Amino acid sequence: MGFFPPNEGKGRSWIARMRGLGREEEDLEDTVSHLSIYLTGLDELYREQAEQLKHQIRRAEKATQELEEQRTRAAHAEYSLASSKPNGKSTRLAEE
Repeated sequence: MGFFPPNEGKGRSWIARMRGLGREEEDLEDTVSHLSIYLTGLDELYREQAEQLKHQIRRAEKATQELEEQRTRAAHAEYSLASSKPNGKSTRLAEE
């Protein structure tokens, strides 16, 4: 999604409004030129930031998935350890 260049109709109406403000033709062309460069740069920045955000979201989702897998493995290990001990008591308690 970009904001520039404007649709044909909107761009023409914008230029007409600028002309209606009493600007000289040369000033108008300079303004349009500078504004075009600026807005094109903003669109490029938007695309770069959108791509970076997508990358960061993928990384966060991957980290969340890995964390969940580690929690599952830890719970499995605790269950296995608890079920392998007599009466479910820890080894430390049995030794004391």
